[in-house]
Amino acid sequence: MPNVTEYINFTYVSRIVNQAQSIPFIKLIPKDEENVSLLRRIEIVGHIYLSHRDYYQLQILSEFYQCLNHLLNIFDQYEQINQYFFDPRVKQCIEYLQSHYHKKVQLSELSHMVHMSEAETIKLFKRFAGDTPFNFLQNYRLEQSAKQLMYHHKNVTEVAMDCGFSTTSYFIQNFKQKYSLTPKQFQIKYAKYLK
Repeated sequence: MPNVTEYINFTYVSRIVNQAQSIPFIKLIPKDEENVSLLRRIEIVGHIYLSHRDYYQLQILSEFYQCLNHLLNIFDQYEQINQYFFDPRVKQCIEYLQSHYHKKVQLSELSHMVHMSEAETIKLFKRFAGDTPFNFLQNYRLEQSAKQLMYHHKNVTEVAMDCGFSTTSYFIQNFKQKYSLTPKQFQIKYAKYLK
């Protein structure tokens, strides 16, 4: 049987080192479950080290392997998010969607811009961005609306119209599906934290 440490270094640590060249940093967000688990494990390692109990090095090694596992999962998430940068046409579509999210955007506009058929545009976008252009736009609109609800004193209808939703009811329905709160509930909840 090969040396376990060498095997882990070769298989997993080297993968992280190689990926670090394309992903130079990771922003750990406390709302992301994987990020929270990694941060918790790092904190546990500190406590174990300070305690110097029997076999503490073994406990630290165990936590180290768990941290590796979390890091690999986080890198996988980053790879999925950043894959679209490898095709300039997808990047062009995303930039267009982000700068025109407040307007009605047609698939024909995107396909014309990248000189592809509508079907090819959807296929390419889905391959690199992991979703259809429409779903990407919808999620982006919802993210922008959440920011407006938190940081601006606008009512729900104003936010819906500013973010490109055709009706307030459609906005509320989609917002609740994504955030499990109505826009008004969301606004009230986060207003407390921003005071």
